[in-house]
Amino acid sequence: MVDDSGMSDTTVTTEGPLSQLGSSIKGVFIGLICFIAAFPVLYCGATRVMWGKVLKEAVPVEQAKSGKPAYVTGIATAEKIGDPPNVAVGDYLVISKTPQVYAWVEHVKEESKKERTGVASKKTTTTKTYSYALEWTGDPKPISSFKQDKWQTFCNNNRVNPNVQNPTLEEKATSIYANNCQVKGYAIDVKSVSFYSGSKDMGSKYVKGKEGAPVLGDKRINYTAQPSGVEYTFAGGVSGKSIIPFESGKETKLAGGTGSFDALIQGLKSEDKMKGILFFFGGFILMAIGLNGMAGPLTTLLEFIPFLGDLGAGAIRVVLTIIALVISALFYWLIKLWFLWLILIIAGVVAMIVIRKMKKPATA
Repeated sequence: MVDDSGMSDTTVTTEGPLSQLGSSIKGVFIGLICFIAAFPVLYCGATRVMWGKVLKEAVPVEQAKSGKPAYVTGIATAEKIGDPPNVAVGDYLVISKTPQVYAWVEHVKEESKKERTGVASKKTTTTKTYSYALEWTGDPKPISSFKQDKWQTFCNNNRVNPNVQNPTLEEKATSIYANNCQVKGYAIDVKSVSFYSGSKDMGSKYVKGKEGAPVLGDKRINYTAQPSGVEYTFAGGVSGKSIIPFESGKETKLAGGTGSFDALIQGLKSEDKMKGILFFFGGFILMAIGLNGMAGPLTTLLEFIPFLGDLGAGAIRVVLTIIALVISALFYWLIKLWFLWLILIIAGVVAMIVIRKMKKPATA
């Protein structure tokens, strides 16, 4: 059993009314920056290229037209590749390798608790709990970067040599690409392909150590691969007898995956949806932080009022968060559906002109 005694640090800070107001005033500037930053994030999310829609318009490569997307479906062949002695040469389009070492890893868990002490003072209790474990990692940190007093305590409690050093890992995650990939006579540069399905987990190959009984310093490489000799669909542009990345806006895409064209499009749509969610919530969170930051002095003053102050400040924060959500949604969809808003504006103007013309004879 691991002894965790002495593995936590607790700090207590007390802020008086002037200090709280000073912090809230600083928060106004941070809030303003976050509020402004929310708009470009939302704009980028709303105007990003929707590759699911773009490549959905692709036609079979035999019907390809200049400047239009196309796709090819068939058995993908290529020169054999491998990574001897770990992976024998075989039928692969891409082999991805991720090296790892077995090393000490520091974990830090932080918890904060705020409470009122008197009418206008605030006490913040912050507890950081440190723990250490031997784990497989692709980014080992030197022991010198650990919290040294906690590391020493851990070593003393668990009979670990405090002078032990973590191994280094010079190798980086890399990929091996096959040459001369072809489908139905069309060449595909697999280095340019974004694969959406078909990846196979090839397990881990131990460079140092024994599987199932790792010790400090052991090394392994995790392998995944896109096999050749199976049916793929590749969608992009066409140049002669090659499928190349298709350009839309300022972005390019050459998508690939095992199976049918419809299956590939579903993968692209899923990615589009996830990116949209991330951009929207990123913008919304920035805007919520911004509005609450700019209202910081007001909510801080309210908190000085006994009993009702905290409720009032909390209600303001909830309302501002809802306002941030509404503004984010309106701006996002205003940009995303600009053509619809333009049609509605034109329709409204036309309707006003028609109504005015109809009223003139009636008043004459």
